[in-house]
Amino acid sequence: MTRASSDHQRTALKTATFAAVKAGGGSQAIGEAALTRVGQPMLSLYAATHEDSRFAGIDVALDLDLVAGQPFHARALASLQGFDLTPRAGGAAAPGAMPTMADAIRLIHEAHDVETAVLEGMADGRLTPAERRRIKTEIAELRAVLAEIEAKVDAA
Repeated sequence: MTRASSDHQRTALKTATFAAVKAGGGSQAIGEAALTRVGQPMLSLYAATHEDSRFAGIDVALDLDLVAGQPFHARALASLQGFDLTPRAGGAAAPGAMPTMADAIRLIHEAHDVETAVLEGMADGRLTPAERRRIKTEIAELRAVLAEIEAKVDAA
């Protein structure tokens, strides 16, 4: 059977799934929190490039993108079809949006990443340029999550 999509395009979808799972805290955390209809084993298979017949269903892809806080799958699908995906002006949340459990989990993960970077940087009593960059990157990621939650609070 000849498919309309290419191996390269399907690999891009696997990459989007992998990125969404990683950004969402990992397949184990997502599965344990029941943030989508499938558990950790299936999430791992959906992201595995050697599993060329297993892909996340569109509802699972949406769940993963919502947990991750980015439209990984939507962006990949748009790009593979020659389109660009752009955010709404001002980063506004959809009207009526509210913070979710997924937002809280992302907040916890990002705050933990900041804590880890700071503690590891402080371990020897000085901050190297690389440690400073890592801490500042983790803080920027935490700020982005906080901004998204704040936008949802404003939209609620």
